[in-house]
Amino acid sequence: MSHPLHKRVGSSISLLNSERTKVLLDNACCENLEDIEVHNISLFFNEKSNSSKLCNVDALILHDEKVKIIIEIDESNSSPNNIFGKFLTSAFSNLYQYNDKKISIPEKSVLFIQVVETSKYPLNSKRAAKLRLIEKRIQQKQIGIIKEYALLTDNEITQLNSFIVKFIEEN
Repeated sequence: MSHPLHKRVGSSISLLNSERTKVLLDNACCENLEDIEVHNISLFFNEKSNSSKLCNVDALILHDEKVKIIIEIDESNSSPNNIFGKFLTSAFSNLYQYNDKKISIPEKSVLFIQVVETSKYPLNSKRAAKLRLIEKRIQQKQIGIIKEYALLTDNEITQLNSFIVKFIEEN
């Protein structure tokens, strides 16, 4: 399956990879990116086990070995159930672990970004208004590890890195 939006996001945020900032990507987000860690990015509740695994995310950004950014990309399903579901499962996680790397995620410490494909909808579609309503509602509720929330459409990807850099600098 082709994932053009995932690859656009992966390509964009990979530019942020540095000595202090590590960009981790799911396989769907990667296309020949050097120096980027690529694997399933699983989030857990308290411990790494099948029974405590809550979700896999599309991208994770570490800064100074702390989880700072979680990114979910929705190319095919931007229903409210899917958007809220991805947000909530990530919000209630508190652990990222891969191989020997184990990082606890404190409450209200992460920027959660959802990137949603909207180009397939007609220009007069009510989808954009619904997405802004969802974004505003989630922003009013800081839950679990989430400190800030942003929902970007595929047309707003150029703003993605500035959101990330600003959050890391301020937190």
